[in-house]
Amino acid sequence: MYFLVLLYEVFLLLLFLLLILLLVSYTASVIYGAPFVPINKKYIKEMLLFGGLKSNDVLYDFGSGDGRVLFTAIKEFNVLKAVGYEISFLPYIFSKILIKIKNLENKIFIKRKNFLKDDDFKEATFIYMYLFPEVIDKLAYQINKFCKKNIKILSVDFKIDLNKHPNFKLIKQNKIGNYYVFLYENI
Repeated sequence: MYFLVLLYEVFLLLLFLLLILLLVSYTASVIYGAPFVPINKKYIKEMLLFGGLKSNDVLYDFGSGDGRVLFTAIKEFNVLKAVGYEISFLPYIFSKILIKIKNLENKIFIKRKNFLKDDDFKEATFIYMYLFPEVIDKLAYQINKFCKKNIKILSVDFKIDLNKHPNFKLIKQNKIGNYYVFLYENI
């Protein structure tokens, strides 16, 4: 009987710790960009096709969550490389585990850091982002400063403010499922 009570208490403690970890992870996501809101997997390939992703691209996903866009880019488009930035601990760990399980450590790279404090985007040829407008605004400055010209930027649900960022050109927009997608080029 004592063993069952002890097991129950350990279970409650672990559950409590998991909830705290989830809360901290979610809070970090909100503070640094956007909460982890995964895109429905059935639309990812269509969005990347809309964006014109090619096998010779290096895809960067800012706020990569569980890595679903990165995995789709590798599996469906055979991109040269997929790089994700994820500040939230749980999605970051989950995506790292999936990369290891799928043996894709040489194709998919996840960075657990704030992309707004990084300047290592030089090899990006295609950028995917599903972020709040304020973060998109800050990231647009980073892209303009650190990326090559004429790369494609695919933004989901939120536009780049072209009045603030005249070095970007909207190429096309569409609605895919419940999502609005905007394809830009930095010029």
